[in-house]
Amino acid sequence: MRRLALLAVLLSAVPALAAPRVRRKAPDMSFDRYVFAAIWQPGVCASVEPVSAAACGRLTPRSPEARAWTLHGLWADLPRGLAREGMKKGTWYKYGCYWFRPGHERPKTFCADPPLRLSPATARALDAEMPGRAGCLDRHEYNKHARCYGFEPDPFFRGALGLLHKLNASRFGAYVAARRGRTVARADLEKSFAEAFGLKDASALELRCSSRPGSKDEDVLTQAWITLSADGPRLFPKPAAFRSGRGGNCAERVLIAAPVSGPRGG
Repeated sequence: MRRLALLAVLLSAVPALAAPRVRRKAPDMSFDRYVFAAIWQPGVCASVEPVSAAACGRLTPRSPEARAWTLHGLWADLPRGLAREGMKKGTWYKYGCYWFRPGHERPKTFCADPPLRLSPATARALDAEMPGRAGCLDRHEYNKHARCYGFEPDPFFRGALGLLHKLNASRFGAYVAARRGRTVARADLEKSFAEAFGLKDASALELRCSSRPGSKDEDVLTQAWITLSADGPRLFPKPAAFRSGRGGNCAERVLIAAPVSGPRGG
């Protein structure tokens, strides 16, 4: 008995073996669709929309971004693996790839994300066609919407810029550019979009508007969000590229803003 008691004491002094760590299997990151988001920069600067307001100080009537759509981003949809786990799309669009950070922590500012390693050519193209890069929008777009899918920064942004070029070269791009400084019917914008891309309706287009300072009317055009299939970036602008998305928030009459003076701010 004394030997058994001594053995029990000795065993109690041996640390318990730690349970083996079980690695969580990476979720299935495949998805059904994209949203391609373009910005009408004069509308941002004429309203309270903050997305690329950091670039408003350089906007003039002669600025390239005063006459064409500029880049916001290309957003892959909720991954199928997370959808099977019960995640809702609203949660995914709130967090995106930040969901995989400790505590799902989102950076407090766009510039809190690390700078991107881009080729000189891609960096120059983004400087010219993504005004929001002045406020680190490129860092935010890549780290929230692309990194966790395995996309590399250079090809990701080159692909998004390719979509932007095709949008601006379309009849819809020409329609918007030709009406700078004018107020048009939202229905006419939607009709122009459908006709430009050979679609039966504009259900793939979500027109985004904001309000002028001191106003509650969301009647200043700031963005166009276009829903595409998962293969849509390759097919765009063919009709097969498009999928139905959400409705926009614009009023029935929409201002397509144009800068009327020198740069805003000092």
